Amino acid sequence: MKKILHLLTEKKIRGGERQALYAISGLKENYRIIIVYDSRFDPTQIQEFEGLKGTHSESKLSLIALRMRNEFDPLALFQLARICQKEKIDGIHTHTAKGHGLAVNLLQSLRAFRSPTSKIPLIVTKRTVFP
Repeated sequence: MKKILHLLTEKKIRGGERQALYAISGLKENYRIIIVYDSRFDPTQIQEFEGLKGTHSESKLSLIALRMRNEFDPLALFQLARICQKEKIDGIHTHTAKGHGLAVNLLQSLRAFRSPTSKIPLIVTKRTVFP
């Protein structure tokens, strides 16, 4: 089963995060989902989301808290690299501009060190009302 890492960098659930969780709930049947969320975020909001109830106990869903200050946070980049290598991630899906910046910097860092995980595909979803 392929493993997809989702980056949720916001501090609370709003419209875009709710849409991301709906998308994740649709993927849970065919993929193992790993959600990396900001450590200031309340994980019970994810666990109690209607489309994801029960999947946490079935080990199809893993939640990992990570302090993500900005797109260039070296500690967050290092920890994300370790998660990608340990979990053998098959893809990264970002849902915010901050998540996009983190993922791009992560993949560039991995390429600089010639890591085998540097070829992970990146999916960026933009959720805004303006172009």
